[in-house]
Amino acid sequence: MTWLSVIVPAYREGHQVLRAIDSVLAQGSGLQVVVVVRPQVGDDTVRLVQEAYPSCVVLEEPRPTRAAALNRGAAQAVGKVLLFLHADTVLPPGAFSAIQQALASGAVGGGFLIGFPPPKPQVRCLLRLAERWCNYRSARWRVFYGDQAMFLRREVFQEIGGFPELEIMEDFALAERLVRYSRARELPLPALIPLPVEADTRRFQDGVWYYWLTIFLVRLGYGLGVPSRYLRYLYVRKRVWYYRLLGLCGLAPQQVDRLLDRNLQKPITGGE
Repeated sequence: MTWLSVIVPAYREGHQVLRAIDSVLAQGSGLQVVVVVRPQVGDDTVRLVQEAYPSCVVLEEPRPTRAAALNRGAAQAVGKVLLFLHADTVLPPGAFSAIQQALASGAVGGGFLIGFPPPKPQVRCLLRLAERWCNYRSARWRVFYGDQAMFLRREVFQEIGGFPELEIMEDFALAERLVRYSRARELPLPALIPLPVEADTRRFQDGVWYYWLTIFLVRLGYGLGVPSRYLRYLYVRKRVWYYRLLGLCGLAPQQVDRLLDRNLQKPITGGE
């Protein structure tokens, strides 16, 4: 009997998604894995998943947002519990047992602590600080982001309307809905599983402080009601405004020119 469905949105992830699926299947039986991809020339994600894991359900979602992919996967899920796992995130051993315990305690959903693989020595302190802040925020407000392997009962997911059709911050919006749902019914707040998932550090490739600044601005804009398409533009084109700022300060002029040329031609996509 399938009690859990794991939905994995994947966009040009290649072998990265196989690590995520490995961490799921290592947990045991009674689960379904649904991988949702966006049709794209040159993307071999479908082939890799089907060859490595024939039992996985692979769906195509042409709409260019992660919210659309997650909702499409949830619509095909058969488990009573849904787990949304980013393709670059790895579950820890014992994750499913911890989910069962959290749901048995009365919570209708939750998420995991976040951790990052051993970083380079020069950024170790900053990454550990990032971990501590993310986990403190989750413990304090019980609002999770998608890279924390969010889970909830399927009927609750349907009742709160699933992921809102936003171009960014759809995970945060769903987590807010889950908190409001729990409070309105006087249920325990979403559970914080005391096990860390391993999230990829490629988000920090341009610098930890730089990433934090971008996320702060996106989160601020979301709280102020800025339309998600503008927030998505800010997130995708973040290198543009960042290096323009450096250029105004007289820093790295050659890098500014090179990155502006490259990023102004970059299409706005979603779901990656």
